[in-house]
Amino acid sequence: MITVVLPNAIPYLLGNPNPKRTRILIQMRSTIVDANNTGNIKVSYNTQPNSGNTTPTTGYMLTQGAYIINKDQDGTMPPAAKGQIWLLASAADQSIDWEEDVSE
Repeated sequence: MITVVLPNAIPYLLGNPNPKRTRILIQMRSTIVDANNTGNIKVSYNTQPNSGNTTPTTGYMLTQGAYIINKDQDGTMPPAAKGQIWLLASAADQSIDWEEDVSE
C-alpha cells in the first residue's frame, strides 16, 4: 500500500488509464494515523473532480477512514475505474492510502 499526501487543494492525477487494472483501494487515512486529515477528498474517474457537491460527474467523497474498493462481485472492474483516477482534497496535506492490482 502506498501513502499519498495531497500538497494542496487542486486536482491530483493519482493513476493513469490502465486496462489491466483489476482492483483499486483508496482509503483516506484516519485522524488517529494522520492528525492533519481533517478535511475530505473527492475521487473521480476520467474527469477532474470539482469543489461543488458530489454527483456522479464530480466524484465520490471520502472522509477520515472512509474507503473505496472498486471490484465488482463477479471479480471484474467497472470500465470507468480502469481510466484516469483523480483526487481533489478540501485542504492541503490530506493523505490517502492507495493500492492497485493488475492482471498479467
